[in-house]
Amino acid sequence: MHAVRGFARAIAEKAGPFHGGRAYWLSGLVERFRDPADGRRHVLRLTEQGMRRRNAAIERFAEWLDRVRTHLGEDPDEVLEPMRRLERALRALDADAR
Repeated sequence: MHAVRGFARAIAEKAGPFHGGRAYWLSGLVERFRDPADGRRHVLRLTEQGMRRRNAAIERFAEWLDRVRTHLGEDPDEVLEPMRRLERALRALDADAR
């Protein structure tokens, strides 16, 4: 259940305010309800369909990652640091735009 909460939290954080996560809600992957302990807050939880999709994605992840590594054409560790620098630069640009 902890992984499910983490996944739902990741969706919420990525989506920002709930209107950004509305597509997940409307697609039936996530349900939204008020937090009984704090009525101002909404809690997201994966639906059965959301759990099935999450589990299928987890099962396919290792195969997908192997395919990505094959297409890299070099040691993944040598590619990782430049990708992290690119991510930091993109996040900085995003922060500057806000």
